[in-house]
Amino acid sequence: MTSRPTIAFVNQPWGHVEPPVRSGGSIPIILYELARRMTAEARVLYYTRGKFLPHHKTVEEIDYRYIPLAADKLLLKALDRLPIRETPLKPHFAGALTYQGYGLQTALSLRRQRTDVIHLINISQFTPLLRFFNPRAVIALHMQCEWLSQLDAAMIRDRLRHVDLILGCSNFITDLARKRFPEFADRCGTVYNGVDVNSFRERIPPAADAPPRKIVFIGRISPEKGVHVLIQAFGRIAAEYPDVTLDLVGPDEINPPSLVVSLTEDPLVHELLPWYSTAAYRAALDKFITPDIRSRVHFLGNLKHGGGLAETYSSGDVCVIPSVWEEPFGIPVIEAMACGVPVIATRGGAFPEIVEHEKTGLLVERGSVDDLAGGLRRLLADGRLRCQLGRAARKRAVDCFSWDQSATTALQCYRSVPGRSHFPSAEASCL
Repeated sequence: MTSRPTIAFVNQPWGHVEPPVRSGGSIPIILYELARRMTAEARVLYYTRGKFLPHHKTVEEIDYRYIPLAADKLLLKALDRLPIRETPLKPHFAGALTYQGYGLQTALSLRRQRTDVIHLINISQFTPLLRFFNPRAVIALHMQCEWLSQLDAAMIRDRLRHVDLILGCSNFITDLARKRFPEFADRCGTVYNGVDVNSFRERIPPAADAPPRKIVFIGRISPEKGVHVLIQAFGRIAAEYPDVTLDLVGPDEINPPSLVVSLTEDPLVHELLPWYSTAAYRAALDKFITPDIRSRVHFLGNLKHGGGLAETYSSGDVCVIPSVWEEPFGIPVIEAMACGVPVIATRGGAFPEIVEHEKTGLLVERGSVDDLAGGLRRLLADGRLRCQLGRAARKRAVDCFSWDQSATTALQCYRSVPGRSHFPSAEASCL
């Protein structure tokens, strides 16, 4: 009798993970949602950052393995003292030595566990170590950002040689990788991020003639997320809808500009550079919140994933995701869609793959206050259109973006790699 295969999900070496994973950012949640749907098919491991000594525990049939970072912290401090010049294409976070203690301990543990599939998120510098100690495993590098197309090409190419699958969270990300590294195009595929369609249920839609009450935004309060564009657009239409409020839900969490601005040539993103501190961005937002709308703009802070989040989406007549940068995916978009809430998103990144313009929501130009104000005005004025888009959005979320569908696609990808006894080739493939 053939033993069950072992699939390991390897988290980024930062942030703390406690099962069931409901916080810590989108990456730990993405891994958790995929992992728990694969326990029927395989033995499932989840590698993540630990504090002091290696340890593990099993929750919901997932074996969580905690890898301490003491050695990495010492090395990072030493590197900070050395005159090593950081460049936009070779930033310290992507360096060959960065978090290699975590990578080495994980690679050795994966070897002891006789792992068949290693599903790694974002951190390409681990791939040589993972391959050296696990020569027969399927290694899948699952990108949730544009780093493969942004960082030094020679550096990335050397790392991709060790990878069997190069997975993007959207066709936007996958196509960028294919275009830059055509020699690896046959290894590229897309595994969409998903939504728990049972937790994010379709709301009972308000009557078509009911007046609109609320616009909601879910996401980080950060320049690239376009909160400043939304506030200005709301100011343009506020007098026409005096009973409508704007709820902004999410943490004041701004990534270093080296992770966003320095890696892109997009002029819209470069214009945001002066706002890349929490104090500077909040000061800018405060200027855009004019006295006539101040009492109607509500910063509600962060909500844990699943902790009243579905109710927050459902309370809105419209959900707006006004990103200025090109989003690799955009989980809030599909969460709102799953709740049957019409979405306005920007025309860039993965959003055109998710939102069918005029069918499941509206797309507007990135960074355009006028375009966003026009979209808001249109949806707030037409309750029938809101209901129509909301129903279609729910159906699209269920059909295309459930976590069950994402896990099925990932398994198809694993099976598409030839020469693996536990994952033979199958007719279905994500490649």
